[in-house]
Amino acid sequence: MVASPVDYRRLWHDSNTGAYLYGSVWRPVPPQGYVALGDVWMSGWDVKPPLNAIWCVKQTAVQGHTYVRRAELRERVWMDQGTGGNGGDVAVWRVDVPPISEDPSERLLLAPNTVTTVTHYSTPAPTDTTWILDVPAGVEKRPEPEAPPLTSYQEPSNPQPVTDRIVRVPFTGVNDEGRDLQWKVLNSPFYRLHRRVGYNRAIFTNNQHGTQPARASEQVVTGVVQSESEAWTTLTRIVVSASAGIAFKGLSVGADVNITRETGYEKRTSLTEFTESTRTQEMVTPPQASGVLWVKSHELQLYRVDGSAVAGALSFQFPSYAIANYPPNAVGQHVEPAAPAEPEFQQAPDLDGEKGGGIPGFDAEELTKKLELAKQEMSGKP
Repeated sequence: MVASPVDYRRLWHDSNTGAYLYGSVWRPVPPQGYVALGDVWMSGWDVKPPLNAIWCVKQTAVQGHTYVRRAELRERVWMDQGTGGNGGDVAVWRVDVPPISEDPSERLLLAPNTVTTVTHYSTPAPTDTTWILDVPAGVEKRPEPEAPPLTSYQEPSNPQPVTDRIVRVPFTGVNDEGRDLQWKVLNSPFYRLHRRVGYNRAIFTNNQHGTQPARASEQVVTGVVQSESEAWTTLTRIVVSASAGIAFKGLSVGADVNITRETGYEKRTSLTEFTESTRTQEMVTPPQASGVLWVKSHELQLYRVDGSAVAGALSFQFPSYAIANYPPNAVGQHVEPAAPAEPEFQQAPDLDGEKGGGIPGFDAEELTKKLELAKQEMSGKP
């Protein structure tokens, strides 16, 4: 699936630029059926990079999966314009991941943290080295727990959350304070993001001795709290938000890798369930019964290979509810709050008076005649 290049071809050198150090850029020549994921820069003009400086990846499918796909060139990193060099024009562009799509496949699109080079200053089309990695996501899936039943008239404790998703991510995508690159390569080349699902008690009512239905309400906060999410991102480099979903930052700017679907959610971005919201929930408990309204909770936590946690968990409540009653044959009711009313927009009036929506009695043509007549009277003309 991977192979060393068979040779290199020099694209540019900095001769006559006056730079203190000499430099050159070389394009890998991949074996037949392989592609290189970037160009290689060297100190000096004539010494080719070693063949083990970069890997080439097989372009065709391996066991039904293609491990590379076309990248995009969105940001120019550098160009030699104005240096006076006689090695020709050159511009360097960062190899970027394409925009996120709602592809249902569970995969990681990984920018190689490389650049590609062109011998002009215009915005380029993809080059021979404009490729990114397309890696199948390593996801462990387990059954999601159901809301617990109520087993007595007494107020229940929140159940322990259960891990239902584990996503394996490369070390390049996470921050691990105090662990340098060498430590990560040797000890934890991959990290594991766990999602745990649980249930929190939102409302409880003991109406065991009541003769009438009992109503109770509470304000419930759901979604990701921005301040908590930002603090967690600082510790882990994993972003969690309604707009971005769940994504980890690569080593280079702009190399975010979205893992929202892999973590168990239906969409990659624009998740309304992640939007922080406070709404009043109401529960009705029948007489001679107890009732509890559960709200689903999610926790995200990052672990090293040895099972130790990188940071504490990011916890938030998910807008999904379940009701339980005791005795089991009692039937309570969860009263959902009314959805916010959609704003009503009235159609703008037809100022020409030609359509049914115009201002009653308004005649644009008659008004124009009157204005013209007034203009003539003011100028003294007949």
